[in-house]
Amino acid sequence: MIVNNMRLASTMEMGNRIASTLRGQGLDILIDSSSADITSELFDAIIVLGGDGTMIRTARQYADR
Repeated sequence: MIVNNMRLASTMEMGNRIASTLRGQGLDILIDSSSADITSELFDAIIVLGGDGTMIRTARQYADR
C-alpha cells in the first residue's frame, strides 16, 4: 500500500510512479486516498510519502493491522 500526503502534489506524483513501477513487477498496489475505503483490504507493507504528520497518521490508522 502507498500512503501519501494528499496536500502535496509531489507525493501524489511520486506515489503514482512507485505504484506503476511495482505493478509492472506484477504486484497488486493499493493507494490510500481520502476517497478510498481500504480498511478491509489486506496488505504486506506500507510506503509512506510525506512528512512526520503523514507517518504518524498512517501509524495510528493501521497500527492494529
